[in-house]
Amino acid sequence: MLSGLFGHRPLFRHVSAASIAGLVAYSRAMSVRRGEPICRHGEQMPGIFVVAYGSAMLAIRRPEGGRRVVRFLN
Repeated sequence: MLSGLFGHRPLFRHVSAASIAGLVAYSRAMSVRRGEPICRHGEQMPGIFVVAYGSAMLAIRRPEGGRRVVRFLN
């Protein structure tokens, strides 16, 4: 399942099947509900995230409250 997801992303389009198999060996799928954070400010990222379905929002909390959307990822 994951090898097909990697192979269809523009970032990995020209990567060999053997290299994608290596990536898949170190990958895991995760399902996140709408509004649930993938990571929080200050946390160390475990690696890279590939959005397979749906979209993710990169946002920064403002000191006065609320948030500022930096980018949408899909």
